[in-house]
Amino acid sequence: MVTDKKGNDKSSGVQVITRAANILNILGAESDGLSLGKIATAANLPRSTVQRLVGALESVDLLQNGEAGLTLGPAFLRLVSSVHTDVVTAMRPGLEALAELTGETVALTRPSGKNLTVLHCAVAAGELQVTPRLGFARPLYSTSAGRALLALQSDEEVRRLFSDEFRPPHDFSIQTISGLIEVLNTIRQDGISYDHGEMIEGVKTMAIGMNTRIGHLSVSMLLPFGRFEKKHEFCRESLNEFRKKITREIGVW
Repeated sequence: MVTDKKGNDKSSGVQVITRAANILNILGAESDGLSLGKIATAANLPRSTVQRLVGALESVDLLQNGEAGLTLGPAFLRLVSSVHTDVVTAMRPGLEALAELTGETVALTRPSGKNLTVLHCAVAAGELQVTPRLGFARPLYSTSAGRALLALQSDEEVRRLFSDEFRPPHDFSIQTISGLIEVLNTIRQDGISYDHGEMIEGVKTMAIGMNTRIGHLSVSMLLPFGRFEKKHEFCRESLNEFRKKITREIGVW
């Protein structure tokens, strides 16, 4: 047993922090809220243990209890907002330079549980630009940016993430977890993720994933069908160079 100078068991403190972090992660993936019982099941902990941890987290506003159940609290959301701002601040100059270089809109995204969230868009000056909504949330498996992010994880992590919810539209090209894993393996080998008009009709996208010191991030480029073939190679090379530059400046986790 490892103890501090006062003879307290240090391992028990680490365990409490680990369990609390796990509860926060569980609720982060369930924006609608969860009951104590469902949290206990997901965390594989006794309900009494979860109740004590939830009480402590509520007391400092990291969790809040509403009509739909427990959700992340205002203190946690303030922390997320602060990190979001720092990420955008760090990435904005490079994104704007990439948009100017290629003449195409560039979007910065990150995972939020099972979904993709758009943090920032750099819109190029050329005609016919496609701009996703900030905060736009779609399942990670349904977009090129989301699949680029999933490709940073192991197959086991991906299967676990969607073990209880994988419902693509009936006409979507990926219908099974196994089919998704095949696509992710291709992305890992190729380094680039593509969407050929499934998410936005008439628009093709390409995306890269980056495991940086400020988290898993994806940068995607949105091109109308008419410009894709002509600019594909140049935009692909530009995205790859951008990834090298950012990982060199920010660092890889």
